[in-house]
Amino acid sequence: MKTRSIFGMVVTAFWVSTNFGGTVLDAETRKTEAVETKRQVGRPSTSSAPEKTKKARKIIDVSVRKGNDGVTRVTIIGDGELGPYETLKVGPPSRLALDIKDVDTRLRQVPIKKGDPVIKEVRIGRHPDKVRFVFYPVGDKVPPYQIGRSEDRLEVSFGSEPKTEREKVVSAKSPVSKPLEVQRASEAIKPQPDVFKEVPSGAAQVPASSSNPQETPVRAEPEKGLETGLSVNEVVEEALQNNPEILAAKKKWEVYKEKIPQAFALPDPMLGFGITNLPTNFSFRKEDMTMKEISVSQMFPFPGKRPLMKEMAEKEAEAIYTEIQSKMWQVIKEVKAAYYDLSHVYRATEVIQRNKEILEGFARIAETRYSVGEGIQQDVVKAHVEISKMVDELFMQNQKKKALEAKLNALLNRPPETAVKRPAEVVFRRLSLSVAELQQMALEGNPGLKGMKKMIEAKEKAHDLAKREYYPDFTFKFAYGQRDNGPDMKRRDMFTGMMEVNIPIFYKSKQERKVAETQAEIQTADAQYRAMRNEILFMVADMASMIQRVEKQIELYKTGIIPQAGLQIASAMSAYRVNKADFMTLLDSQMTLYKYELEYHQALTEYEKNVASLEMVLGKELFQKGEAK
Repeated sequence: MKTRSIFGMVVTAFWVSTNFGGTVLDAETRKTEAVETKRQVGRPSTSSAPEKTKKARKIIDVSVRKGNDGVTRVTIIGDGELGPYETLKVGPPSRLALDIKDVDTRLRQVPIKKGDPVIKEVRIGRHPDKVRFVFYPVGDKVPPYQIGRSEDRLEVSFGSEPKTEREKVVSAKSPVSKPLEVQRASEAIKPQPDVFKEVPSGAAQVPASSSNPQETPVRAEPEKGLETGLSVNEVVEEALQNNPEILAAKKKWEVYKEKIPQAFALPDPMLGFGITNLPTNFSFRKEDMTMKEISVSQMFPFPGKRPLMKEMAEKEAEAIYTEIQSKMWQVIKEVKAAYYDLSHVYRATEVIQRNKEILEGFARIAETRYSVGEGIQQDVVKAHVEISKMVDELFMQNQKKKALEAKLNALLNRPPETAVKRPAEVVFRRLSLSVAELQQMALEGNPGLKGMKKMIEAKEKAHDLAKREYYPDFTFKFAYGQRDNGPDMKRRDMFTGMMEVNIPIFYKSKQERKVAETQAEIQTADAQYRAMRNEILFMVADMASMIQRVEKQIELYKTGIIPQAGLQIASAMSAYRVNKADFMTLLDSQMTLYKYELEYHQALTEYEKNVASLEMVLGKELFQKGEAK
């Protein structure tokens, strides 16, 4: 019984440390629980032997507090003793950077409460060997500050007068009992080049704790684009500049733009040469009216025709311009779909790899129980089968990754072999607009509807021009005739002027038919516009309902399904430890959580793709700087 009890405690410790270290729910808190469980299982320590402080590997929390003394305190907490740190000023604009060595974090940004008189923004950047915190002051200069170390945290206080001593780098091996290390922010530190990119902040929030229970903690949230991966805005901007389909649409618009001055131009004048009244003996001196003549003629359309032709060409060019916008939004949708699918592949790979490691741990447990006669060989085989399935899934995800990278390179007009950076983490942003508001936005901004309106206006101009065809055009002609002198007299040269008018006597079969033709084209375009309008209203309502459904699904996964699946694993593990549940129950519980985690990330991907499709219909972005419009 003693052996079984110790084995049960080891199983519990292994399961807690392995299974709860990487799920989507409070990963860092569960990691701390796992450490505490391991300490309970291990041999108790004596009071005379001091416990060695574990070195921090991750920063798990950041909180910002504004005290009554006017001092803003930023507390950075790790999962152990934080390593050495270094500060430097960068600018312009002036700001303070704090580099903490040998740690990583999942946090991206810490927003500051409105009205803070000292610090307006805190950003977080991940580097291979450090985490960088960037503090943006309210004024033009970094305010006085001091940095204090206490066990697993650093506290940066802004607005307090620092002590006189200053340390550029503080060793992580400093004892906890050592007085707080301080730095004078007012002293000159050599400015560094501006290496931080101004990017919009994300909207998803991760709870942050506060050491003072009376103060409301600020919530840390991810920031896209600050050295954390490829942001969706980067790929969209590159696609808008380089995509061949967009460039072709722009060239097509330039073609129609060049037709506008042509439509307003007059017909080319006519230059004529001729001989008039030449006798049959081909003598230029016998007859008085024999002349060598040169003439110039010009046709002028009836007043009002040329402006109508120009306006019609302008409307057609404007309609073609909306095709550029339609093509841009279509490319944006395709780019975002490929981007979010690629992001899902990365997240799914992480989930599969983590689940594979957990299953490997289960396999070791099953092997151990089988070796001591408390388990069956079927449990061991089943665990290894599931591990093999995970390996196959990793192969599949790698193949999807290569295909999506190739598709993204094609949309960006890159060479196929170009490496694609890892996409940034997807941030869930709730859509707060109603269906009626979205439909109104679509009616006002959809490029296709705008193009149909312009085409209707162009057809109306063509109809007005057809009515003008009942009126004649005018041709003016001027000629100069040169006559040779006769035998007995001197002859003068002669000028000739003439105006010609076309007579539309066949208007029944020509002009009237043209008017009827243009009227039918107007009616056709108007019917197409109404059909497109109805289709767009339906698409908006359908997409909005899908987005709302996925929103609820995501919330259900976050607050209900995944936490409950985690509790199910805990219950199965407890029952398995005391031989009240078999290994298959434990394994099925873990596989259920694995399935739900994949479905959660798939729901996030589908949500973003649906939003991109809705943006294409609206012709407008729904989110800016992480906030819903």
